[in-house]
Amino acid sequence: MNNKINFKKAFFTGLIIAITFSSVLFNSCNKEDNCSRITCQNGGACLNGACKCPSGFSGTFCEINNGSNNGNNGQQQTNSIVLYKNASFTDIAITVNGNNKTIPFGSSASFTDIANTKIVGTATTSGKTSNNIQVGLKVSWDLSGFFPASGTSTVNINVDNTMFFLKIANVSAKQITKIYVNYGLANQSFDNVIIPNNGTVYNIGYYKAFSNSNIRLESADGTIWNYGVTLPFTNNQSFTFTAK
Repeated sequence: MNNKINFKKAFFTGLIIAITFSSVLFNSCNKEDNCSRITCQNGGACLNGACKCPSGFSGTFCEINNGSNNGNNGQQQTNSIVLYKNASFTDIAITVNGNNKTIPFGSSASFTDIANTKIVGTATTSGKTSNNIQVGLKVSWDLSGFFPASGTSTVNINVDNTMFFLKIANVSAKQITKIYVNYGLANQSFDNVIIPNNGTVYNIGYYKAFSNSNIRLESADGTIWNYGVTLPFTNNQSFTFTAK
């Protein structure tokens, strides 16, 4: 009789443990399943099937950026704008805090971020052929500073007076096929570019500016044009030469 009672006890005890374990396992799976199809954005974490968002973000999936706390009495920061203006003669490729844009010649591009955010960026430009091949030298800028506390700040992107931009018009009887700038100097540049003799002013590229800068042009049959370059040594300076 005692053996039967002990057997029943053991049976019921085992059954209770099994049911309890199954319940824990079932509940655990349910908790995992509650978050299995939820992806929280912007550093949010799923808890019991819902996204718990970090400070500054809200929405079902933390997808809404409300700005971030600036640490000043719990006040929320707002966005501000930096407007970059292209004062050069060619399109500028610009990157600000990981955002890439192109600023056409004579135009501008704006970037928006939280006020007082540090600016880390670069910008580059150069003359190019119709096949997008670089002509002359590449000009580069390292961008820094901060987004304004409010509103918009404007930054002019200038090519400084150590460089000049060359333009050429060809009204001669020959096509130009070779361009030397600062010929015979330590910073001599060479470009193999065809300039037709149609009188159109062509934008060529950027070159080092010196008090004795010069250009040398050649045609396929060996005709040569030599000319000294006179510069004002100001930002965004250019020189136009007409081959006759």
